[in-house]
Amino acid sequence: MRWNLDQLQAFISTVQQGSFSSAARKLNRAQSGVSTAIANLETDIGFELFDRGQRYPILTEKGRCLYPQALKLLQQGQHLQAQINTLASASETAITLAMDEAFPETALDKALQEIEHFFPYFTLTLINGTQGDIVDYVSNGQADLGLLVQHDPVDEALYAIEIGHLNYQLVVAKDHPLTALEEVSVLDLQQYRQYVSCNKQGVAYNRPISANCWYLDSYYYILPLVTQGGGWAIIPKNIVEQPLFGRDLTELKVKEFSSPPASTISIIKKRSSANGTVSQQLIEYLRKHFSS
Repeated sequence: MRWNLDQLQAFISTVQQGSFSSAARKLNRAQSGVSTAIANLETDIGFELFDRGQRYPILTEKGRCLYPQALKLLQQGQHLQAQINTLASASETAITLAMDEAFPETALDKALQEIEHFFPYFTLTLINGTQGDIVDYVSNGQADLGLLVQHDPVDEALYAIEIGHLNYQLVVAKDHPLTALEEVSVLDLQQYRQYVSCNKQGVAYNRPISANCWYLDSYYYILPLVTQGGGWAIIPKNIVEQPLFGRDLTELKVKEFSSPPASTISIIKKRSSANGTVSQQLIEYLRKHFSS
């Protein structure tokens, strides 16, 4: 076999562009180079691909038969070369990303779409958890990067990169007694159960307002209880707005404060970990889309 991918590219481009000159412009090559590549291909395979008797080259019957297979082979060759380039570069071939359950998914989705476009041949593993899980996953090497709603400072062995803030809403079920009040005060809130987000040890991330509390380590445990009318909670706005929950909830405005305090959104990584091309680019994309 003496033909090569360069010859196939010249052949395919000529078919697609309709002439040797147009193919040369498309490939940013001299027309003589394209014509020579096709002539050499015809010599190697033993038959003509084009009828050159007209103003523009026309595929012969054998050329029409060969074209689909040549196109498929060229695409496979280009994919192989892209994979070779990835393996030969400083880019990671795989990344494990640990995501806090409260992290806004829209920003992540947009960042991953860009990463997929520029690095189509790396492998992504995405795992979910609460804040404590994410820190553990990165610390023990189970994840390369962590997307974290940061309530507490991280361990010295980790590096936290702040990319934005997460807003919260104070919500109750639509038929909860608090929704009947014209104005809600902290004293009113203290009359009812508060569902409080906590870590795996049962320690609240923020000081509770009510003395009557249930502590849960996942907002996805808290929200069903709130929608059932058992009490109220302070929940990330992006989770409240999910269709699964939003239609059953009402946001309360409390006269003592305009809105619950925001939390910091951070990307965490081991200080000792290498700075690969893909992970660095992913961090930049997350910064961009979280602030947009």
